[in-house]
Amino acid sequence: SAWILIPHKPHAKIVHVLMQIGSLITMCYGMAAIVKYKNDRYENALTSAHSWIGVAAVTFFCVNFCLGALMGILTKFNPDSKLRSAFDLRRIHRATGFTSMGLCALACVSGVMNQLTYGYCGSEDKNDYSDLPDPCRIANGMGIAIMCSVLCAVCASSMREDSSLHPDSAAQQGRVAEKELEMN
Repeated sequence: SAWILIPHKPHAKIVHVLMQIGSLITMCYGMAAIVKYKNDRYENALTSAHSWIGVAAVTFFCVNFCLGALMGILTKFNPDSKLRSAFDLRRIHRATGFTSMGLCALACVSGVMNQLTYGYCGSEDKNDYSDLPDPCRIANGMGIAIMCSVLCAVCASSMREDSSLHPDSAAQQGRVAEKELEMN
């Protein structure tokens, strides 16, 4: 695979794993803060689309985290496992990761929109964008920035070379050799 920022694949994988572990830790801390906030105010949880989108994002992230760990374990200890040959785990991992990232962005934007429409920013006397208080304009800009970041990440990833599909790659040559053996 072509890694743009970190060209050495083992180093890129270490950075990826460390970032995912950091994400998992901060996500757990954030979820605990949300539960504490709701409990302290005696508010019901999971009452908005924002909440449910967040739950879906967390679920997809956790599934993807476990799938990444499974892929790492299989690669290290059992590279010829039937599970690896039956499913393209890397593509599933990638698709689940992008789904998680998209849901996370949607949760952020829906949270911003909740504040803009129902909270501090949703007053009837504000008919024009320039009438909105600065925090509301900042929140709106953050929502736009989050969505643009996700779109850029998706575009960058889609342009990334997928070495398993390249005809000269070792993985592709191995698949061709396996098929030839099966045919003989």
